[in-house]
Amino acid sequence: MRVLGILLATALLIAACSREPAVTVEEFGFFGEIVDLQGVDTWSVSSDFFTTGGPQSELKVGPAEFLLSTGVTVSVPPSTRGGNLCDPLAGYSDPTFPDECVILGEWASDGVAAWFGLVAGGDVIVQDGARYVSLQMLEVKGANGIVRTGFRDISLPLTDEIENVGCFDLRDGYIPLSGFALSSSGGSYALINLETTVIEKIDCGYEG
Repeated sequence: MRVLGILLATALLIAACSREPAVTVEEFGFFGEIVDLQGVDTWSVSSDFFTTGGPQSELKVGPAEFLLSTGVTVSVPPSTRGGNLCDPLAGYSDPTFPDECVILGEWASDGVAAWFGLVAGGDVIVQDGARYVSLQMLEVKGANGIVRTGFRDISLPLTDEIENVGCFDLRDGYIPLSGFALSSSGGSYALINLETTVIEKIDCGYEG
């Protein structure tokens, strides 16, 4: 019996150690595509390098004002940690930069950014007249999906029926939220409506 107990304890320990680490979901203030901007042509930039930015960004920019696809206005004060690796913020067109700027950030106060960064892999996809961004989805928690942005993992709501646009081991067409699970093959990408920030579609094995 003692040997059996030791073997059982060892098996439980191995199983616990082999589990995937828990996903840490962090809060965010604003998220969306920049659809209009003011002040970028005259803002002060602390360096001549290009970066996606984020909370630890060495690049500081501002002042400027962004209108996001969600209808939110973001005021960027001088010396805000940020990014510029997209054409509208870079100040000129470059074929290696995304044409669009999808950003994530935190508030310092109402309407005022503490920092912002450009979402990794944030190329905009247009489907059925709507604009989406494709981000890796890590897991489903209740009515929300956990997605990876490059700065932090955030939770966004799932639509009542998720459209499968490329996962071969999931049900074709629309999947009711009550029966939705991620693809067993991994590599699941959420297509997030940039006006509503709701995950409406799921694809597998590609980004952007």
